[in-house]
Amino acid sequence: MSKDNISASTESKFDHLMADKLPLKIIVAEDNVVNQKVAINILQRLGYHADLVANGLEVLPALRRQAYNFI
Repeated sequence: MSKDNISASTESKFDHLMADKLPLKIIVAEDNVVNQKVAINILQRLGYHADLVANGLEVLPALRRQAYNFI
């Protein structure tokens, strides 16, 4: 299987309109930079724009500013 076939196969598994079908306010709390990038990338492929904080403690002030559907 070529690289293009693998990319096309992987890409097709994401519903780019998921955020339109199921709008959610999402915040990602993750201290590992690589995991942050992976999580944000997956959410973007689903059409979401998520807020990002470096750890669980940073979620608390963010929750005071606005409500989230998913943490």
